[in-house]
Amino acid sequence: AVIALACERFTKNLWAERDSAARPRRVAVKDEADQAAFVADSVLARRSFSFLADAAGTTEVVLGDARLALERELATTGPRRFDVFVVDAFTGDAIPAHLLTRECLQLYQAHLAPGGRLLLHISNRYLDLRPLVLGLARDANLESIVMDSRPAGIAELPATWAAIARRGSFSAEERA
Repeated sequence: AVIALACERFTKNLWAERDSAARPRRVAVKDEADQAAFVADSVLARRSFSFLADAAGTTEVVLGDARLALERELATTGPRRFDVFVVDAFTGDAIPAHLLTRECLQLYQAHLAPGGRLLLHISNRYLDLRPLVLGLARDANLESIVMDSRPAGIAELPATWAAIARRGSFSAEERA
């Protein structure tokens, strides 16, 4: 599972730059979720993104607020049992704080398989999220490891990741 970029409401300024003389078409959608799905499908249809197509497993894209979608899924179909759950939504200047709460940590854990790992990308130039994430894990009686990457070149940025799992899940090699 991957959560990336929180769904937030911003003014939408849409335009098209095209080489052809074809006129833009008007599309009616019932709500923001349908609008987002239409725009995403249209963009992806014209681009050669292959990340999802090349993925070895089954992929599913769920649009909208991640926490609400996870809660709804847990209530209707039960837990997904992910081996790895990646949350990469905290690098901007407006982090989705509702994804870093005790309740949300319980929700992530409910969707993890036994022995599964929650990986949080907590790099942020404005906030040090490390104490918050370590505190959440400790309060939930979970084990956590924080890792900092070192850029190999000038085009790379350092990254900080937190891995969280049930106590006793990490091997000695992972803790080193």
